[in-house]
Amino acid sequence: MEFLIPKFIERQPRIIWTITFRQFIFLALVGGGLGLLYLMIASKFLFWLIAILTMGFSFAFVFVRIGGRPFGIVLFHFFHYITRPKLYLWQRKAAPPKLLKKAKVPEAKEEREGPILKIAEKSRLREMARKIETGV
Repeated sequence: MEFLIPKFIERQPRIIWTITFRQFIFLALVGGGLGLLYLMIASKFLFWLIAILTMGFSFAFVFVRIGGRPFGIVLFHFFHYITRPKLYLWQRKAAPPKLLKKAKVPEAKEEREGPILKIAEKSRLREMARKIETGV
């Protein structure tokens, strides 16, 4: 019995162009917050400065992916790396090399005829590789 396996199950459905529902809600909340900020701040220059920075970061959080990961996660890992102490687990220590004494090799008393090790005259490696590749 065959089963259909869905592909790309990690993708969220798109609602507007390439924006998912979560991204749309995030941008809507930022836009609403900037609308309230526009009503509260009397200086328009200060508002536009804050609005440009806020919209830049919000667009980065929504659309930018670094190495296949969202910008928010990369930023979190960056600050986590900067604030935590660094731990080096392995550091090579310089030690003087050890000198080994040469061991005396005992002389062979009797010599045998022929080789001590049996060596195959013909290797069967190519034949086995051919069988694996061709299935014959």
